Amino acid sequence: VVRDRRRSWRFVDRHLPWRTKPRVRLLEFGCGIAPCAAWLLERRAGRRADFVLLDVASEHFRFGLWRLDRRRRALNAASITITPVFTLGARLAQFDAVVATEVLEHVPDPLGTLRWLAGRLVPGGHLHEDFHPHHPGDAQAAWDLPSAQAQRPAVYAFLQEQFTWVAGRHWDAPDGGGTRTWRKR
Repeated sequence: VVRDRRRSWRFVDRHLPWRTKPRVRLLEFGCGIAPCAAWLLERRAGRRADFVLLDVASEHFRFGLWRLDRRRRALNAASITITPVFTLGARLAQFDAVVATEVLEHVPDPLGTLRWLAGRLVPGGHLHEDFHPHHPGDAQAAWDLPSAQAQRPAVYAFLQEQFTWVAGRHWDAPDGGGTRTWRKR
């Protein structure tokens, strides 16, 4: 909550089809407290949208769901639905955008995860990611998985094959390049 309190998610908002679709669908993967959905809720309360939040059961996720539901009621944003999902294999509809930030370095199979996420995106839909690298000699947090780092080159090969890179710095930048936006072909 504190780290993302001033973060703008405008880069996600500008790629959502608010004007061309009657209802926008967003999947926030590995969302924790769901900062993107919370930011969008504050700014798009009068719009019709489905926010699907996927993460493991945790106190962070429970807090994020509680916070969003409380804020949605306060804004009287009945046209926005918030749906929690706790398993990657869930049968989900297609989405206009997927947000997978601060998460890929923590999953054992990021390539398989991205393949699954890509399958949930409509053609022309946008994926927002920030797969953080760990270089030899870097201090690595215990929750960052070596198996994820081993797949990082394959992840970007897959993304280049299936998506068009739209925005953000290159993934080989010294700090990982920050957040990138990709459009599904």
